[in-house]
Amino acid sequence: MHTREIPLDDEAGVREFARRERDFLADHPLWVPPAEEPLVDLLRGGPALHEGIEHALFAVSDNGSDVARCAVFVNRRWQRHHGSNAGFLGCFAAAEGADEAVVELTAAAERWLAERGADSVIAGYDGNCGTALGFRTAEHHRPPRSPEPWHPPHYAKQLAAAGYREHRPWLSWRFDLHDPKTRELMELVTRRRMCEVRPLDRDRWVEESASAQAVFNECFTAAWDYYPLTDAEMAGEMAVYERADPGQILFAEVDGEIAGLCSGSPDHTALLRELDGRWDEDARRWFDERAALVREGTGTTLAVRERFRGRHVGHTLLAALFAHYESVGMTEVEAVFIDPDNSQMVDLLDSFGGTRVARYHTFGKSL
Repeated sequence: MHTREIPLDDEAGVREFARRERDFLADHPLWVPPAEEPLVDLLRGGPALHEGIEHALFAVSDNGSDVARCAVFVNRRWQRHHGSNAGFLGCFAAAEGADEAVVELTAAAERWLAERGADSVIAGYDGNCGTALGFRTAEHHRPPRSPEPWHPPHYAKQLAAAGYREHRPWLSWRFDLHDPKTRELMELVTRRRMCEVRPLDRDRWVEESASAQAVFNECFTAAWDYYPLTDAEMAGEMAVYERADPGQILFAEVDGEIAGLCSGSPDHTALLRELDGRWDEDARRWFDERAALVREGTGTTLAVRERFRGRHVGHTLLAALFAHYESVGMTEVEAVFIDPDNSQMVDLLDSFGGTRVARYHTFGKSL
């Protein structure tokens, strides 16, 4: 076996790296191929990669063919924000049966991180804030919905064989909108609401983006995977809503002031499968036209500013998002990537009923 580092200025090599997961997973019907150009931009250190991140790409070949790959990231902003020297391992992919190659791959990645001062590794974090989605560790039989990735069971097993252990879980809730407990609370908080809820106003895009940024940077600053976003980075986070159903991002207002927000991620899974990785001008145009028609989604963000807590603002926002999804024909809605350390959020979601599962984990290892 041969381990190599891929130069970031080698466009052909980076594209080959980006496409490699297709070789490993194309036969898995639940895998969703990512759009190639945004991934290549991230991997080459383009505008898609946040400021202050150093990274490298590694691959391992066996008999002349690549069987495993990963990227490693040192995010100084995240380290400073959390007072941690951890580095990240992301963009991981490996062929089934390539356990020995994964051991060699992670050893090379760990050496690179250690040379830059990292004392531990968090695997399943692709560098940028918002990309610590981890690896799927349960319910592999269920089709994913955006933004969930799908991974085969062997990814987690290979990382475990390389000395990694589950680091942090991400919780998900599955809600049946016909369930009496869910309906009762939706109707109760709607009748007794102490805030006004409205959808995103695209005609006030700059102001709306600034409001979302203020809520994010106040409410998520203590979250383990977060660090404060710049204006440009927030614009990137909001970009999906430029073409999405505005009912999938909701603002709560109290006396005309933004009190919180709740958003869903539009389910672009079918569109991405149809594009099969293409992201040229025609493909982007095709995607934009159809993305604007997507009404179904998955709950991903719920945040209430400190001084407005205790007024059931979060309950009211979530009930409004559920009502929106019900209005477009959904009968089952999920809330995903919930940090179990956020006890207030866990209690809020539990109050609506539903089924809780830890479907994704990041993995960790000390160096």
